[in-house]
Formats: sequence, C-alpha cells, structure tokens
Amino acid sequence: MIRVSAGVIRRQDGRILICKRGEGRKNAHLWEFPGGKQEAGETAADCLQREIREELLMRVFPGETLFIEEKEGILFDFVTAVTEETPTLTEHEAMAWVTPREMLHYSFCPADTDVALRMALQDPPLTNFLWDFDGTLMDTYPAMVQAVIRAASKQGMHPGTEQVTAWMMHDLRYCLHQLAAEGHKDEEQLYRDYRQEEAVIPPDQVSMMPGMQALLEKLHQSGGRHFLVTHRGKDAWNYLNHAGVSQLFAGGITREAGLPRKPAPDMILRVMEEFHLAPEQTLMIGDRPLDTEAGRRAGILSCMLDTSGRFRESHADLYAGNAAELMAILCPKDLHL
Repeated sequence: MIRVSAGVIRRQDGRILICKRGEGRKNAHLWEFPGGKQEAGETAADCLQREIREELLMRVFPGETLFIEEKEGILFDFVTAVTEETPTLTEHEAMAWVTPREMLHYSFCPADTDVALRMALQDPPLTNFLWDFDGTLMDTYPAMVQAVIRAASKQGMHPGTEQVTAWMMHDLRYCLHQLAAEGHKDEEQLYRDYRQEEAVIPPDQVSMMPGMQALLEKLHQSGGRHFLVTHRGKDAWNYLNHAGVSQLFAGGITREAGLPRKPAPDMILRVMEEFHLAPEQTLMIGDRPLDTEAGRRAGILSCMLDTSGRFRESHADLYAGNAAELMAILCPKDLHL
C-alpha cells in the first residue's frame, strides 16, 4: 500500500501551514497539509522532512504522528512539525498560515478533509449546542401545515398542502403573509387563528427527527450542553418532554421572551449571557438560513441541518443532511493512533 506523510506544521504563533494544489495536479485548487509519498525505508518523519525541503524549500522539525487516515487505498500519516522558516512555493499555487478554526473556510482534498474538520472543531472543543426546534429537533412541519390550513379555512381560504409547505419552509410569518396577501385577508387575525390551532396539536402527532435523540444523548454523554432557541412558545418543552429528551437540555428561550425573531441574534445572545457560554465553544444548529444567519450575527459557529436538501449552498460554517451526518461531524470516528 502507498503511504504518504502529511505535515501539520506549526510556526511559533501556533498557526498551521496549508497549501493549495496547483493546476494539472490531482485535486487541483484544493487545500492540503503539505507532504508526499514515503520512499522505501523512510519513516513518516524522515519523509516529511525531505518532501517539505523539496517542495517548500524549508526545514521542519517533526514530532509525533497525530492521525493515520486511509483514503482511496492510500495510507496517510499526519505528522506534527514545527518550523521557524518561511516556505517558498515551487509546486503549489498558494499557501496560508491558519488557525485550526479557520480551516472551516477552506476546501480541502478528500484525504485531508476529516483531519482538518476534526482539528477545527477541537481547538477549542465545541461544548454548547443551541438548537432550533421546528424541523431541526422535531418533525413538526406536517402538523404545522395542517394548523395553517385550518386557520386559513376560518377566513374562507382553502390553500393546498404543497403550497403551504413550500411557504412554511421559508418562515411561518412569510407563509401567513403570502396567504393573507393572496386572499386579501387580515394577516394578524390569520396569525392569531394559527396560534390557536398550533396550541392544540397533540404531542403524539409530533415526533423527533430521525436519529436526533441518539445525537443529543451522545453529545450530552460527552459533556456537551444543549439549549433550545425557538420562535415557538413554551409548549415546545411539552413536546421535548413527551419525546423523553427534555432532561438533556440545560435551558433555552422561547417566544414568550419577546425578543426579535431570528435572523436577529438577540435570542442567541440572551441564552449565551444567561448561561455564560463562550462564543468559541458554541454552535447554533437549525434547518433554515435564518437560524444559521442568527448564529453568524451572534458571533458563533452555525450548522445547517438540511433534511430537505434545499440549502446545499448555505453559507453556514457546517452542513449536514441529517442527524447521522451531523453525528459524524460532531462525534467523529477516532483518528488518533
């Protein structure tokens, strides 16, 4: 099996060197931890020293092998190293000295992606998880759509399920605004009628998103703390209690707080202040751009949990298509030796 040494090379200020592969090479224009193929009889450290000397014209002083990762039949040794020198590009088209967290904003080669993500989320480690409710923790949209339809019927409107669902995926207020505009109805009355219908949705008509309970439990067991950040009222806690997960939450905020709706950051900032959450260790998770934008405005990382597949081009820091993918990101397999 081919074996490759990849250098996690730090300079004195702790920043790590990453390089962008040049035109005409495999994985061109993607970023990597620099290094190369080990020759017969070479150790991972010896190989790294030689490759960096050849490719970047600088000396490094290797340390331990941090991770071993297999990709496409190639075994990669990720070796720590330090340097006091400045690299000179001979094969790569660009280079950068980055903090581990900044790696989230670079597109890495497949072999380097898992390691970069692992390092980015562990320096410092994420310990506080802020969760949107509808469509993120709980699969409430089918029941909410029917509540909208019942509310609309009180004003003589009969919208289709598909249309209401599409509007609802933007935002509840957007949905009600569209309905009221099309039917020339009173939007505020429609909103009040909806809240009446929403309040009587029984807990047994709402279930957790697939895999979500296992993810909450896994993070909790690992020392993580969960917080609820939702536009829904305090009835959200009833649904979480019925699902058997409310005890996993340290607190949260609901509509009754009277704060501006997301994407305004106010709800997030209130939770962070009340529970003394460090921004660099806090992640906002939601299923719509308004959730992740609220996280960005609050100065924390955000994750798009996009079970509908509608927001693949999201500008969130992290992206997952379902709870299992989010589990792989937040609770990665052990890459350590």
